[in-house]
Amino acid sequence: EIQGFDKMLKKDVISLIDKFSKFEFVSFGKVIQIQSISTAKELKQKYTFDQENDVIIDNETGVNFTPVNGTFTSSTGEELIPGFKVNIGLTNYKRFITNKGYRKPTASIIVWNLAFSFFSVTISFFLGLLIALVFDKLPGRGIIRTLLIIPYPIPVLVSITVWKGLLNESMGLITNVLQNIFGASPQFFSDKNWARIALVLINVYLSYPYFYILASGAIRSIPGDILEAAEIDGANNFIKLKAIILPLILKILAPLLIASFSFNFNNFTLIWGFNAGLPAMADTIVPMGYTDLLISFVYRLGFSTANAANYGFAAAITVLLFLFVSAMVFLQIKSTNALKEEK
Repeated sequence: EIQGFDKMLKKDVISLIDKFSKFEFVSFGKVIQIQSISTAKELKQKYTFDQENDVIIDNETGVNFTPVNGTFTSSTGEELIPGFKVNIGLTNYKRFITNKGYRKPTASIIVWNLAFSFFSVTISFFLGLLIALVFDKLPGRGIIRTLLIIPYPIPVLVSITVWKGLLNESMGLITNVLQNIFGASPQFFSDKNWARIALVLINVYLSYPYFYILASGAIRSIPGDILEAAEIDGANNFIKLKAIILPLILKILAPLLIASFSFNFNNFTLIWGFNAGLPAMADTIVPMGYTDLLISFVYRLGFSTANAANYGFAAAITVLLFLFVSAMVFLQIKSTNALKEEK
């Protein structure tokens, strides 16, 4: 009966309750929110900041949260998210270098990382060289070359997916064939050694066409009169390969071999696409896998680990990884004189 207003019917009010419940009404300093047609509730502030004591107080439980390393934390370890920016200096580097729980499994990852890169590049190079020496002189070499470089243009993720199916421990074609022949088949996903062998073999399959193309071109650049002179002197094919062909093409391809080694050192796509660095190591501070490379370990730490992502720590390890790879490449270039200027 208030002048200028009409009384609403109950059925109309019910239809608007959801809409009204989204509004907050301020009355005498209190915030009121409608809950139903007959009830309302007073909203209170969940947290209050005590500037004098530099703490956040939970008004519901009375718990105090004090600032600890960029996050307001209670005495029980509960944290308020998000935190705040704080300068920690070299804390992440010190945490990684001085903690044995990180150093020991990371040392194992580094050894595997080096072995994976070395065997991938070495086997792929010599396989590509062998193919170039053998098949480039056969009839129909154009068709042979086309067949040999098929793995190269196929997208890497597609090839990895195919290999995952072929090596599947239950239904894989390769594992079933090995099972029928030997009565048992390797566990390419659950056994760390077989998983590592599988990754090297897959990487060789993906890489040998690249080295075949490089080796084929490098062999053709060798002057024919040098090889003819060697034949006149009585050198057989093995001597020519050892004393002439291999040294000359290594001199040509040394920078590319170094670049390939560096690429495989950070070959995240293959590792994560095949088995995400698994099988997992036991008793580690953070999740690590036996086939993890340093780059996949950093990714797992910074982006993949549930409820434990630590971007700052991952970034610090990435910087250390960059310095390590840079030093390794520098030593390779220095030892091989790959970029030495010829006068």
